[in-house]
Amino acid sequence: KKKIREAERLSEAGDRELAFYLHDLNVRKAYQPCPSFLAFIRTETGLPVRRATELERIGKALEQLPAIDEAVARGESYWTAVRAMTAVAIPQ
Repeated sequence: KKKIREAERLSEAGDRELAFYLHDLNVRKAYQPCPSFLAFIRTETGLPVRRATELERIGKALEQLPAIDEAVARGESYWTAVRAMTAVAIPQ
């Protein structure tokens, strides 16, 4: 049971890192010469578009919600909860 939770935490840490990377890529328009972020995702990555756009949304939200991001970084919050919280949380 402990090994499974440890593996889940590693996966969640990877999702967090990917979320920030995708958001940064979109903000800086580092997807060019592709015409758009979505075109880049479709042609240059193996990520499903829906997953990539959801991760980018979460990365943007976590940037504006440091308390939630810190909880994720410390392993105190499940990724499913983070996805739900970032969909409704409002930065202060």
